[in-house]
Amino acid sequence: MEQNEPIEQQYIRELKNSSRKAFNALYRMYCARLYAFAYQYTKSKEDAEEIIQDTFTKLWTYRKSIRQEESLASFLFQIAKNLLINRFHSVVNSPLFEEYVVAHHEAVCLETESASSRLEFEEFREMLLVYIRQLPVTQQKIVYCRLFDELTPPETAQKLQLSEQTVRNQFSLALKSLRRYLLSKNLLGLFFSLLYVIKT
Repeated sequence: MEQNEPIEQQYIRELKNSSRKAFNALYRMYCARLYAFAYQYTKSKEDAEEIIQDTFTKLWTYRKSIRQEESLASFLFQIAKNLLINRFHSVVNSPLFEEYVVAHHEAVCLETESASSRLEFEEFREMLLVYIRQLPVTQQKIVYCRLFDELTPPETAQKLQLSEQTVRNQFSLALKSLRRYLLSKNLLGLFFSLLYVIKT
């Protein structure tokens, strides 16, 4: 190791030489932050862990192309961001996913996310609840089961004693109505992040 060289730069240099020890050290340095970043969007422990695994797999694959002077945090979070965008696109094919993730990833990466940004999800949740209460009673019950109890359509149908097709139809109508409402509030990006965690 070079004298007075920052520890992260030492690890990067060793990683470029295929050091597993350096790779493991960098994993320990960034794993928790990457998990928090991924979980913010996936709301799933398993999916967030998969994003981390894929991120570090790519780090190892492209280790020799990392520039010594490059910020490893930016490099890793860029990989994670791209993986999230690809995953979101596979669920709902919309560029709004990309806009939403891009708008937030730098603040999370640098751990400087503002209070207003942190409150965004809470405000969205409250707005969502207010609007749900305006839906027809059957749609309200279905939305609560699907979004808050995280039930699948068959589970919702069984709980509410409805046909599965009725559940799917009414939930689709509720989402269309909700989408129009959130579009008017410029919150459609959050609506799509909500869609991502709905069980099919």
